[in-house]
Amino acid sequence: MACHARRVPRLLCLQRASITFYDFNLPEGKSREVPESRTVADSTVETILPFSTDERLRAEYLSFRNQIRIGKLLENMDLAAGQVAYLHADPYRENTVMVTAACDRITLQNEIIHTDYDIKVRGFPTYVGRSSMEIRVELTQEQTGAKLTGYFLFASRNAKDFSSKVLPALTLSSPEEEKLFKHAKERKEHMKRDRQNFDIMKLPTPEERIVIHELFLARKNGAKERPLKETRFDSTIYMHPREQNIHGHIFGGYLMRKAFEIAFLTACTFSHASSVDFLLMDEIQFLAPVKIGQILNCSAIVTYTSPKLGLLQVSVEAHVVNPLDRSVTKTNTFQFTFHHNGELEELNPGSYEESMKYLVGRRIMNTAHSSELLGIMKE
Repeated sequence: MACHARRVPRLLCLQRASITFYDFNLPEGKSREVPESRTVADSTVETILPFSTDERLRAEYLSFRNQIRIGKLLENMDLAAGQVAYLHADPYRENTVMVTAACDRITLQNEIIHTDYDIKVRGFPTYVGRSSMEIRVELTQEQTGAKLTGYFLFASRNAKDFSSKVLPALTLSSPEEEKLFKHAKERKEHMKRDRQNFDIMKLPTPEERIVIHELFLARKNGAKERPLKETRFDSTIYMHPREQNIHGHIFGGYLMRKAFEIAFLTACTFSHASSVDFLLMDEIQFLAPVKIGQILNCSAIVTYTSPKLGLLQVSVEAHVVNPLDRSVTKTNTFQFTFHHNGELEELNPGSYEESMKYLVGRRIMNTAHSSELLGIMKE
């Protein structure tokens, strides 16, 4: 794929609120109109996280096990995707609002990421429809072979009335770009199917009803499996201006980081381990904006385990509370998959609601994700 990527200032990783990716100060009289079409290279951004030379940056991203904080990298991925979206839709940010609609699966290949080596951040569009687009973001560390890959969906809105706004078409310039475009369209259909399959309100299949009934009988007969409710952890924090995006709402990447951190804590505690390995984050939808001054509550539970494979599924539900009227609004549900080398306990749901959460975790792990997870673990 040809690439004439813009270089992104390192400041993006340190101070989100004051980031300027590009200098768009044009000479007087030059048109600021957005072209009808753009190539993939036109809308590609790149930067380097210089951990090998920047001690301050390295300290900010260092985890307690002397490795990279994955949550911080997820935050950077969302930020890079947003910059690609605006670069393609409206570089001057005058007439367009790009809204993060969803984040498709984020996977980590070779889970060891070191703070001694630089990380390359690259984002580019893979698909553009009438008013929506998909963006692929890659974070790679050459020395370790580690690679984080994720897909972000954005919707284009008119800045004046928030109605749908037509995006510039995406011009494909190579067979590789055409292949990615085709895969993006297929992924869009898969996401629709997965949303139905992973919906907690979906009626259990006959086979799933048998699974739940057998768990019920095991619990009645004194089985030692852990109830889901005993795996729960909560985090409650006020939303401050420092975490806002250009629209005055809380930055989506910040929500991803907070969700990952409580999911990681939950997985470690359940596994009786100081650390577990992150494998993937499944698709999430941004259902409602989180505003400054609201209270964010994240509740995490382990929903399913596969002791044979050493896998555990953690679900994080995010709600915002308005302190003025105490109203509660659901904003996201995050699904994380981790790997643990030691022993894992079996789970046994203690209520019908827990049973539905258990089945969602089971569906995630027993669908096409299973082969993908095994592939990630082998790399």
